[in-house]
Amino acid sequence: MTSKRTTSESLFERYLASQGITAFEFEKVWDGISKQPDYTVQHNGTIYLFDVKEFKDKKFIPPSAGAFGVDRYRRIREKINQATSQFKYFTDKPCCLVLYTLDAFVRLQEPYIVLGAMYGDLGFTTLWDLKAGSPVRDSTHRAFLKNGKMFRHESRHQTISAVITLRHIRDDQLGVIVWENYLATVPFPRDTFCGQYDERWGKDGTLIKRIFLGQGLVANQESAVGAG
Repeated sequence: MTSKRTTSESLFERYLASQGITAFEFEKVWDGISKQPDYTVQHNGTIYLFDVKEFKDKKFIPPSAGAFGVDRYRRIREKINQATSQFKYFTDKPCCLVLYTLDAFVRLQEPYIVLGAMYGDLGFTTLWDLKAGSPVRDSTHRAFLKNGKMFRHESRHQTISAVITLRHIRDDQLGVIVWENYLATVPFPRDTFCGQYDERWGKDGTLIKRIFLGQGLVANQESAVGAG
């Protein structure tokens, strides 16, 4: 009996097909393992595991984080925790959490929200000159500070190779943003999910930055600039 797919699962299968990936199994049963990640994919001689989760349209204003704003990380971090449980028996394989949202308050395309959920709340650090009793000039920079789910000392989160945002591009094209977990035991290969509407963020030297942008997205940006 075929299980009914959620909206995000159906879209993920469409995305796989757009990449020419057809060798996948939904909720594969693994001998001796009670957990069943949503998708087992065979591609280029490698077995990948994907757990697909979606955010429903809540239709209400989310709770505030104190008096100053909305906690934009919490719900993404909850999904990371859930996926960690699904992947704990598969530490020898690339394991990815795929996220899709119908809720406008979940900002899965904003780097410092998704990366902040992974590595820590976004903030600023400044070096302090103790002798002078003042901040060091030009030393203030952005940093991930606390509460992230991909900590060096939390090895259970190193099983997630990447968080992946599944999204619609104009004209109903599907694309993904791959947010690499640079602490992962098994990295997600950089030659996978790099289509014309895809994007990838990863560590380059000491910086976490965008390292790939598909040609379809480049063309969209150029068109937008030209129209402006």
